[in-house]
Formats: sequence, C-alpha cells, structure tokens
Amino acid sequence: MNEQTIDHDTAIAVQEPFRLPAAEPIDDSGSILAVIRNIASDKEADIERLKMLYDLYKTIKADKARATFFTERAKIAPKLPTIPANGRLIVRKKEGGPQGEIIQNTPYPIWADINEAITPILGEHGFTLWFKLGAASDGKINVTCILSHEHGHFEDMTLPFPYDSTGSKNNIQAEGSAISYGKRYLGCAMLNISSRTPIDIDDDGKAAGQPSNPMSAEQVDAMRHLIVATGANVPNLCAWINAAYRLNIDRPEALPAKHFDPVMAVLRMKQLSAKVQQ
Repeated sequence: MNEQTIDHDTAIAVQEPFRLPAAEPIDDSGSILAVIRNIASDKEADIERLKMLYDLYKTIKADKARATFFTERAKIAPKLPTIPANGRLIVRKKEGGPQGEIIQNTPYPIWADINEAITPILGEHGFTLWFKLGAASDGKINVTCILSHEHGHFEDMTLPFPYDSTGSKNNIQAEGSAISYGKRYLGCAMLNISSRTPIDIDDDGKAAGQPSNPMSAEQVDAMRHLIVATGANVPNLCAWINAAYRLNIDRPEALPAKHFDPVMAVLRMKQLSAKVQQ
C-alpha cells in the first residue's frame, strides 16, 4: 500500500481562501500621515510625491481644525453673558483742567469684568483669547486680538488705537489706557459681546415728564463730526433715536443732552465696526 505524505501547512493553505488585507482609508489626515511614513521608510521614495501628500495632509488637517473652530464658536455664542457697564469715561473741557465742565460722561464695561466672565466659557470649548501689541507707523499702538482653538485654527483682527492722554495721564498711564481700550473693543467685537448700561434700562417712562436740556455747542459739534466720519444716514439715525428714547426729532442737533452719551457710543461702535470690516 502506497502512503502519501500530506504537508499539513499546505493543506491548510489550500483549504483557506486567500484574502487581501482590508485597505486602510486615506481620506483623513491621520491615514495620509501613515501613508507618508510608509513611503518615507523606502530609500527610493519619490520626494515630490511625499511633498504632495504632506501638502494634502496639512490642508485636510487645517480644514478640520477650521470646521471645529466654527462649530465650537457657535456653541459658546448663547453662553456669553451681557456685561454690566461698571466703568465710566469722563471728559472735561480742557480750559477747566481737572475740575472743568464735564462734556462727556459715558458708562462702559471694564475689561477685567469681561475677561472674568468669558474665560471659563471659552476654556470649556477649547478657546483662548489673547492679544499682541505693536507700534503703528502713525505713532498709535496696534492692538491685535486673537481667538485660537486647541485644534490649531485661529481668527484675529488688528486696529490702531491712539494713546489716551485724557485726564492728565502720564505716558505710561496713557499707553495702558489705550491697551485696555483696545482689548475691550476688539474682544467684544470678536465675540459679539454686548454690554448693558444704566441708560439701557427702561424706566417705564418715569423720566418722560422731566425737562430736557439741549446739547451744548461742543456736544453738537462732536456729534456732527462723528456723523460725517461714520457716514451715518441722518434720517435713519433720527428714526432710531425716536424709537429708542420716545422722542420726535427730525435732526440730531435737537437731541436732548441727557441722550448725548449713548448716541455717541452707538456712533463710535459703528465707526469701529467699519474699521474692522476694512
């Protein structure tokens, strides 16, 4: 009787069908990086092909980081608080010195309050808000606001701010005031933060019966100048003033003095928004 020797390993190989390993997907940055590493391990690798794949890897990674940035940015929007205006900007006539007549008395949110309120919310979603400073060619100080996300994408905006020498400040104080001013305006513009001043609060018409003093000549000149500078539509501005303060004026010069500060603040925000969009 003839005996036939069967190689066990061969028998197993014949019985099991041959299958190719599953292909690894290469449609994301991690898989492309793995492909790059495999090619780079070959001594005869095509350098141009490696460069092309690496550029593709960076593009996909940047696109994913950008998409994540805006997804998380949308999530923080409803969580950002309205900031109370606990600061006050007081401007006096120059000829009167420190005790001169007050021509501007505007409430504003303090940067420390803003920063304290937004930092935990930003951190929860992987964001950091930070600033860079630089000298502008016209002697002003450039303030750059940067909103960066932990996945790598960031958005920034830069504006020049004049040194704030009001109130008999020395040079260091003037620079610090300009930096704080820049942080406040750029930070609020970047995150679309609003503030609430006492003027914004409805008094149920309690002040309606009180006499209204007209604006001073200096206030009228300041408002005219800012209207021209911002290109504001005068009829639209008057319509907004009438709706906001229950008035019936047909020209800005007729605005009561008690509403001068908030209207000027709105015009300044319009001016800032126009600069940011340039």
